[in-house]
Amino acid sequence: MSNVQFDALKFKYPFRKHQEMILQSFKNEQLKSKNGPLHFHVVAPPGAGKTIVGLECVIRLQSPAVIICPNTAIQGQWVDKFDLFIPEGSNINKDDIIGSNPNSLKPINVFTYQVLSIPDNDTDSYRSVSENMWAESISESLGIAKEEALDRIQKMKEKNLAEYNKEISKYTKKLRNSVFEKSDGDFLKILHPNTRAHKKA
Repeated sequence: MSNVQFDALKFKYPFRKHQEMILQSFKNEQLKSKNGPLHFHVVAPPGAGKTIVGLECVIRLQSPAVIICPNTAIQGQWVDKFDLFIPEGSNINKDDIIGSNPNSLKPINVFTYQVLSIPDNDTDSYRSVSENMWAESISESLGIAKEEALDRIQKMKEKNLAEYNKEISKYTKKLRNSVFEKSDGDFLKILHPNTRAHKKA
């Protein structure tokens, strides 16, 4: 997306007083960090308009952005709120600017943690580790060998896929959390390879 399109984007309504204060603080940080990285954190209660402020910050930066959300509901909120920045009667196509598909990157990308945290795109190995975690849990709780526990898991997978998916999701979530903790807060270590490649570009 060109800077001309960024410049054409503008919030349709006046910012609330507290939003203006946050944006002024953001502007001050921008001026301070001209020759270095910009770090800016917003802490505000629900309903304070953090999504609007976040989108405004992205527009002011005039550079590609990745927005990471805890769930699909919040993800949809970011994409929907972007409509409030497109001037009426303009030829700006929202779908050319913002999106949530990791396989079709846009200037502004809105993803969930789940979509991003697939180490090295190796989903089979990822699921295998999760199954082993699950088997260890069964082994400990029932006092059976791990091999028997794995056999039970495979039988459930074959006979009741819905229940299998429900249970395995608990362990994949634990694994994702573990991977992130071991990454020392470095999101690049757990991002999908497509996302890492886009960032480097």
